[in-house]
Amino acid sequence: NGDYDLRLIRIDESGELIWDISTGTAEWDFFRGAAELSNGSIAISAQTYGGASSGGNMQLICIDASGNELWNQ
Repeated sequence: NGDYDLRLIRIDESGELIWDISTGTAEWDFFRGAAELSNGSIAISAQTYGGASSGGNMQLICIDASGNELWNQ
């Protein structure tokens, strides 16, 4: 999407690829952390410089176990 994006990969216990997605703004985006939620979805935090001030903004993304984006704030 831009200069630096987030790449999210899920593999199974055998190391086989389940899904591989990338997301981000037209500018720089940096991964900061992730946590699996009790419902199996994954919350991801990132710092983004897409349309932001020089200090960047925090971005929160939630994806389900199948790799589908549930929300992005």
